[in-house]
Parts: sequence; C-alpha cells; structure tokens
Amino acid sequence: MKALSISEFIELKNTAEKEYGIELHLHDTCGAQYISAKEIFSNEFTNYLKKFIMSKRLGLTINDDKHSFTVKEK
Repeated sequence: MKALSISEFIELKNTAEKEYGIELHLHDTCGAQYISAKEIFSNEFTNYLKKFIMSKRLGLTINDDKHSFTVKEK
C-alpha cells in the first residue's frame, strides 16, 4: 500500500496548523490512511490539500463532514 510517509504527514500537519489553523490527526488503517480534525476544512485548506496529495501521486477522498479525509493509492 502506498501512503503518506511519516515525514510527509508531519509536513502536511505543520502546514495545516501554521497556515490554516487546523490540527490534523492520523489514523492508519488497512488499505488507507484516515486523517481527521476538529475544525471544518476551509476552501483554501481543501485546495492546498488536493495539491499536496496529488503531488505525492496518491488518491484523496474528503468526507462530507469536511472534518476528515482518506488517503489511498490512486
């Protein structure tokens, strides 16, 4: 399974917190990585997130609640 490395997640987490005020939490599961936050994702953060995940050649599903997303192989 291709997924975000720990260093890639830390990069994403640090940017989310510093630039967008969002604290991310990683939940590693079989077949995908589930990442959640207490805060609702802004449009600006969502756009950054899509670009970041695409640059890693991974797939992204943002849940309807806009508090969480799943990262998995494309």
